[in-house]
Amino acid sequence: MNPPMIHGLATPPSADCPAAQLVAAACGDGTITIWDLDKDLSCCNKRTRARQRRPEHVLGDHTHGHRAAATCLTFTDGSARQILSGGNDRQLHLWQLGSSAASGDNGHCPIASWQHSRKINALALSGCQMYVADTSKLVSIYGIECARSYSIGDIVP
Repeated sequence: MNPPMIHGLATPPSADCPAAQLVAAACGDGTITIWDLDKDLSCCNKRTRARQRRPEHVLGDHTHGHRAAATCLTFTDGSARQILSGGNDRQLHLWQLGSSAASGDNGHCPIASWQHSRKINALALSGCQMYVADTSKLVSIYGIECARSYSIGDIVP
């Protein structure tokens, strides 16, 4: 079985040094896959490390999360523990790393979701603004209440 195609990659903000070795991928099967490059480095050599790595977290499934390819993602400005993703299902999802183990959902449920009008090709966060590029010629700008952690209701059109 072939792994799903990767549509986008993201790393946490550089100021978040303890989590700087996290790499997240938006995948063609709708999942968000996260690797921690600091773990288990002793078991593999540098040349084959990428091929032998298993992800630390896989967020989402076809019941909760993206129902089509996840196309883009970014870590939120203030946290290496939250990821915002967009996809071909016209959905934006906010994921919380580390909360799924305590809640028992194995990372399958986003903590917040929003519907966009078209398939999402790219997104970016800057301060209190979220920029969403879709299949049109326009970029949508959403205001976000400035906070280190975003929660349900923080994104307003």
